[in-house]
Amino acid sequence: MIANGKLLECSNFDFNSVPENLSVYEVIHLIDGVPLFLEDHLGRLMTSIQLINRKPDISFLGIANEIYQVSEQNKFSNGNVKVVCNFLPKKNAPDLILIFFVPHQYPEKEKYLEGFKLQSLVMERPNPNAKVINATLTQEVFDLKAQNDVDEILLVNHNNIITEGSKSNIFFVREDEILTAGRELVLAGITRDKVIEICKHNGIVCKETKIHFEELSKMSGAFITGTSPKIMPVNRINQIQFQIQLPLIIKIKKLYDEMISNYLKDYKRKEITDFSG
Repeated sequence: MIANGKLLECSNFDFNSVPENLSVYEVIHLIDGVPLFLEDHLGRLMTSIQLINRKPDISFLGIANEIYQVSEQNKFSNGNVKVVCNFLPKKNAPDLILIFFVPHQYPEKEKYLEGFKLQSLVMERPNPNAKVINATLTQEVFDLKAQNDVDEILLVNHNNIITEGSKSNIFFVREDEILTAGRELVLAGITRDKVIEICKHNGIVCKETKIHFEELSKMSGAFITGTSPKIMPVNRINQIQFQIQLPLIIKIKKLYDEMISNYLKDYKRKEITDFSG
């Protein structure tokens, strides 16, 4: 791992010593040594820093190079890399920047045929647009998933509006259009943004709107998006069943896989725009 620019063994670092408050992070999927959509992730990291009222006084070019270094030192060319920036109160620059591999679970091919099972939870993130570490939510989600034997937790706010998954964004299919929560209500995932881009460029109607929980019965299908699952059909939410192999979901998944393939094919280890300052 790398801590404040220094390479060290993960076993020699006390991760519990990192305060939860004022820690923003990104998880980046490494495929064959290529950090997928790296520029997008670094841009969102900058946004998260600004949303907690800090200045991004860090070198994003430096972070990019350290991601490569961690990959090379671990001899891992595939996996998920986590970047954490921790800030002290009343301090603009981060006190600690960590880069390390985290356990990942990429769904098997069969899972895309079965679809994910979801359970709803009434909970709101204090600052949904910022990717901030939230240990309380993480533990509650872990317990709820185990109790209900589900793959993901669907967050619903106190106005009964569906927002997002605990580690994902969610889209619904209603007739020939795609619906998802507005950007102001969610952590806008990189995969989410790519799906909206795909819809825009392929003549697929995609609306960002408020979706009330009681409207679920009107939806013919749903899928979640995220770094690890990519585009995963939803089998059910609570006891509400959905069609899994809808042509529109299959089309979007195919177009997203093509987008990844093109990114990997065209990728060169080029200089990353330095967002610092």
